[in-house]
Amino acid sequence: MRHPRSLAARGASIKASARSRSDGRTMRAIRKISAIFIPLIPALIACGLIAGINGILTNLGWVPGVTPFLGVLSSGFLSLLAVFVGMNAAKEFGGTPILGGAVGGIIVAAGVANVTVFGETLAPGQGGVLGAMAGGILAAYVERFMRRVTPDVIALIVVPTVTVLVAGSITLGILMSVAGVVSVAIGTAATWLLANGGAFAGFVLGGLFLPLVMTGMHQGLIPIHTTLIDQTGWTVLLPVLAMGGAGQIGACIALWVRFRSNASLVRTIRGALPAGFLGVGEPLIYGVTLPWVGRSSPHASVGRSAAASSGCSTSSGTPSGRSPSAPRTCR
Repeated sequence: MRHPRSLAARGASIKASARSRSDGRTMRAIRKISAIFIPLIPALIACGLIAGINGILTNLGWVPGVTPFLGVLSSGFLSLLAVFVGMNAAKEFGGTPILGGAVGGIIVAAGVANVTVFGETLAPGQGGVLGAMAGGILAAYVERFMRRVTPDVIALIVVPTVTVLVAGSITLGILMSVAGVVSVAIGTAATWLLANGGAFAGFVLGGLFLPLVMTGMHQGLIPIHTTLIDQTGWTVLLPVLAMGGAGQIGACIALWVRFRSNASLVRTIRGALPAGFLGVGEPLIYGVTLPWVGRSSPHASVGRSAAASSGCSTSSGTPSGRSPSAPRTCR
């Protein structure tokens, strides 16, 4: 019988190994980009839940005097999402957050409709969060450069003015158009994939999601989710990817049922399972699935894929270190 500490130690070593293999420039860039959007998640959750409640009340025709109030509460943050993204982007890349917000605010300004660039009339919100992110990052680099070359006596006036002028002009003239094309492409691709891929698309996405979690690369999906929310009000990918976590929970429950006499395994699962139900998969991955089912187990991946494609989660596998004749987890 394995001791919980040995399970935790093995899970930690597997996690460290996976992280070290992916700790290159690409992963550092992904983590830096994801850090822009992670602080926005609580507000996205809150406004999303309020919008859902408001939608239910509106469809049922209940308390019509309250629904406009809830509508304002849910839409206020989303209407200024580009501003907050610009602020976080500038902060993450070493600039002043408010200057990044000033550049990001250009994207949602009503006066954008009066601007024509290369024969194209811009629209407020064009480019969305991707344009705001690029503008905020650009503002941080411009500001850092200006602080190096500007005398301190005039820095307070010159640096912010030049930063907003240069970064804002480039955002308005180039980044909004480019980011607009990219944003539309992301939305179209996600909608097409799920509309035409059906269960197979869910099978592939669900099976690949938790391996991304193992290396932290799932954080790179946050800008995609945020772009879809900004465009349509929801993200079609998140429910499908969440079923990967459901398959993970199914695999761990199968281990619990099949090896319930193993006290150390039961204690580990019991401690990690609540986090799994809340969408945090790392405790189950590194504490249960990898140490017990085996590294990169195809059974666990198939279970996650099946959950994503059909809504049910089944998984099988042999705990690591057991002989082939040992009882297998339930299929």
